[in-house]
Amino acid sequence: MAGSGAANLVAALQQLGATNPPNAMTDAYALVGIKGGAAAIAESRVACCEAETACVTCTMHVPPVAATLAGGVAAAPSDSVLASSPYTGAFGSAAHAASIGEVAAGPTSTVVMAAASYSDPLEALAADDAEPLDSSCDGATSLNAGARFGARSATDGDMETYWIVSGQPDAVLDLDLGQDAFVKRLEFEWLHAAASVVILSSPNGGGSWRLAGWANASAGPTSIAVNTSDADGVADDRSLRLYLSDAISTVDGLPVFAIRELRVVCCEQVKESASPDALLMLSVAATPIAESIAPASGGSAGGTAVNITLSGVPDGLTAIDVAVTLSGIECAVTSWASTGNHGTISCVTGSHGPTGAANPGDGPTIVRLGSVGTAAAAKGARFAYVDLWSASTTWSGLGGAPRAGDTVWIRKGQRIVLDVSPPSLYMLIVQGQLEFARQDIDLEVNYIFVMDGSFTVGTEREPFEHRAVITLNGNPVSKEIPMYGAAVLGCRRCTLDLHGKPTLRTHTVLEQTVLSGDTQLWLREAVDWAVGSVVVVTSTAANATLEEGETLIIEAVTDGGYRLQLTTPVLYDHLGETRYLAGGHNVSLRANVGLLTRNVVVQGRTPFSQLDKHGCHIMMHSRGHESLVSRIENIELRYAGQFGRVGRYALHFHMIGNVRQSYLRSNSVHHTYNRAVAIHGVHYLRVTDNVAFETRGHTYFIEDGGETKNVIQGNLASNVRESFSMLNTDATPAAFWITNPDNYVSHNKAAGSTHYGFWFNPVDSVGGASEFEPEYVGVCPQGVQLLWFADNEAHNCGADGLKVQPHASSGGYYPMKLDPCAAVSASNTFVEAHFLRQFSWRNTNGVAFTSVAAFNLVDAVVVDNNERNIECTGADGVQPGPSSFSKLRGPWGVNNLVRPLIAAHLLECPACDGAVRVKPASRLIYRGEWTVAIYEELSKDYIIRGGSIINARDISGHGYPVRLGIETPAWYGLTVRNATFINYDRRGTIAVAGFAKAFPPAGAGYDFRNAGAMETRFVGTTWYESDDYRVRWRWANEALFVDEDGSFTGEQPGSSVLHNNLVADKRAFPECYQDSRYGG
Repeated sequence: MAGSGAANLVAALQQLGATNPPNAMTDAYALVGIKGGAAAIAESRVACCEAETACVTCTMHVPPVAATLAGGVAAAPSDSVLASSPYTGAFGSAAHAASIGEVAAGPTSTVVMAAASYSDPLEALAADDAEPLDSSCDGATSLNAGARFGARSATDGDMETYWIVSGQPDAVLDLDLGQDAFVKRLEFEWLHAAASVVILSSPNGGGSWRLAGWANASAGPTSIAVNTSDADGVADDRSLRLYLSDAISTVDGLPVFAIRELRVVCCEQVKESASPDALLMLSVAATPIAESIAPASGGSAGGTAVNITLSGVPDGLTAIDVAVTLSGIECAVTSWASTGNHGTISCVTGSHGPTGAANPGDGPTIVRLGSVGTAAAAKGARFAYVDLWSASTTWSGLGGAPRAGDTVWIRKGQRIVLDVSPPSLYMLIVQGQLEFARQDIDLEVNYIFVMDGSFTVGTEREPFEHRAVITLNGNPVSKEIPMYGAAVLGCRRCTLDLHGKPTLRTHTVLEQTVLSGDTQLWLREAVDWAVGSVVVVTSTAANATLEEGETLIIEAVTDGGYRLQLTTPVLYDHLGETRYLAGGHNVSLRANVGLLTRNVVVQGRTPFSQLDKHGCHIMMHSRGHESLVSRIENIELRYAGQFGRVGRYALHFHMIGNVRQSYLRSNSVHHTYNRAVAIHGVHYLRVTDNVAFETRGHTYFIEDGGETKNVIQGNLASNVRESFSMLNTDATPAAFWITNPDNYVSHNKAAGSTHYGFWFNPVDSVGGASEFEPEYVGVCPQGVQLLWFADNEAHNCGADGLKVQPHASSGGYYPMKLDPCAAVSASNTFVEAHFLRQFSWRNTNGVAFTSVAAFNLVDAVVVDNNERNIECTGADGVQPGPSSFSKLRGPWGVNNLVRPLIAAHLLECPACDGAVRVKPASRLIYRGEWTVAIYEELSKDYIIRGGSIINARDISGHGYPVRLGIETPAWYGLTVRNATFINYDRRGTIAVAGFAKAFPPAGAGYDFRNAGAMETRFVGTTWYESDDYRVRWRWANEALFVDEDGSFTGEQPGSSVLHNNLVADKRAFPECYQDSRYGG
């Protein structure tokens, strides 16, 4: 506080009765009285920071950083930064400080312009970031080549990252505090310390510098006191400059400075309790309150008609008594009306001028009501000035509104509302705020890059109700933004809000079976989907193909939302019914119906995206926990992902860390060329109720194995197809690819895949881009305990509905009690993993698992799968040779199939013969349902699989088709508890078989005949319609089945079932006998 203004304020306060007026602007001061009273009731003054001991409370403030050296600059010997500004004097002297102040500033994180004038906006964009888009330091003399050493690493709150300079005798680091502040001290966490540090401060963002503190010792200082106040105590310093010299460490003979973390301690507030001499009471009831304002924003040029509602207003006020300012700008009052104690003000906003960092346009609402005083303002009574895209004032001095092919850069602090559909743009860079107006909008652009800003289409509270279409153009030769690529909506340290119109549900199932030629769908649950929307109906074909999935258009929604009238007839039959089985059991076989259409669309350019398989993508990436917020719901993403491009997935969260505030929910992602949702290096992401259709490669994809605590729930994946690029496993894709057990996977539906529905693949160690991240050192997913895997459904998958099989190099899944990476021991035992209520039907195989420990499949329903309902350990055949089978681990009792319901087929029995008779060369024809077992004219060398006739010897070793209930392990240790077998009633169905092992190829030089005799135990077995085909044998001693309680065989507890010529000889074992039901 200084000058005549301060003196006038003191004089005015003294006239009101002040006896201890403030003498500095930082004083906390209160003077309380009654209007018209002769004296003040109470007065209090607390001086802040007049001296070191006067600052009562100080808190940490971590500023953003701009630096003179960032990652990507190879370290090499170089001159002092002061070479161009030599000085004469001692260390820390005024001359020394002046020399440091003359050093040219390096790249800064502050952008000032919005323009379309860059000759190459990609280079300009990269140069703008103090950490150039995560470029790596790859010089021969750089430390840890490939790591990130950006300046922001010094203040990112992460001790694993650091700012580093190597090869210079000294270095300069600039700090932007973000606002004026009174700095008390700087605290350092060094990796490689500087013995000497000088601190300069600037009140005007680096325009002028002054000495604020220094240290010069033999060791790196951990704290340096700072003195930045003017004589009047005003806290007006915004920028700091650090000068480092006298490196304590060298690497490769070069001096090196590195700061892990730098903290700026500022005096934020004073806390003091004081009581006035007289009783002072505030009457809330007597205080007017501005409750709301509508609209909540308006153009910065002014002229917006605003209505403000108030409560608690007294009688007798007129329009002449009312004055309003919004963000410091007068709002001209046009009318005042009141009823009772409620009032309404109408006013017209004045001109604010373009928004920006220094003038953001989002300030307080002040309503003055004559002699009553100023009204309090509720949270909802806030008005923001915005720059309208359509307004000429927004582009004043920039040559007018953007034209086709322009690059638009929205600067920090600027808030633009897109209220028109602009011409096709080259690039849109958002460092301020861009928000879609509540109207139909089309935006076509090659690149959208949101960095330190926000991009908003609707909000959680107020979703976007109109139509918005964002088209991202690009092709395989488009220039790419480093890390983010082309045809991209990229989010870096940003807030991304995309909120389409909500719907009751995104997918449901059929209530009634629909037949080819029908023009309506009856649904199990009511929907509110719009007429004209496109829906997908998934395949339920008996031969497990996905090809009968189809898209249809809604003509009408009737019967309370339960019936959809269609514009065209249905092409294929789709099940929507409950099948009732023996023993009171039933299963629900229903096609999924998913909504693809949304009112907010992000898309690749048609038809070129389809031709090139090079669509758009949305990528979220910036390093650091919660470094961005991405909330995406109820949008449609189509023609997305870029075939053969690493990291160019349709929706991609990449290497961020914790993202608790982000989610993907109720979206549709369809016709993609590289996956659908990629979860990479992130934790706590919520992926719920999404619909994915016609995707390439793994659809919902957890990438490196380090990702944990993500929620994947209620999603639908349909028509998942191979991708012959990316991982080898993308050629045999899964709808859900899970690489770390510490994730929540529940109530998802895999409804059509060329290969797998759910592939649970816990890797032995974290790989990919995460492999060398400090966070993942010593992380072994294959030993991590299972968080939650329950209530998932798979049908029409060409391989397995659920596959619990780590990749060949990973070994297996062995969840450990204490240390996932350590060997099993008395203290580090196996912990049971429970896969709950899996429903697999009409796949090639229902459930398959290989090398596991403490594996428990609980309450699974596996029915009508074409080859095996459950295929156990040993079927991988990964390594050539007779001993290649995988193993169960753990003692008896920890590996269990618990209460599985296993049905060979779902035809009405016993009258369910009606066989299809074909010859090997014939075209396979299905008459209605799948019909099993009596292929009397089928050559013994052929079998039906996935709708084709292929060589049977590679599958079953039998001369006829076989549907197996359980193919038991090629190892001992499995117990089958309380299993129910239904409809194993004819040739071609076998309830239990042994030695799950793929037959070797012809000419391999070995086979598995006469190998096996691995023990599986049964307890609590129930048989329905399964009297004749319970067990089959391919060779002697293939397996051993132990009936612990007599329910498996109907004999006494402890009976065994095996195929052995010696045991079959009654002379040797008179208590044994042949039983045709068990292959005898």
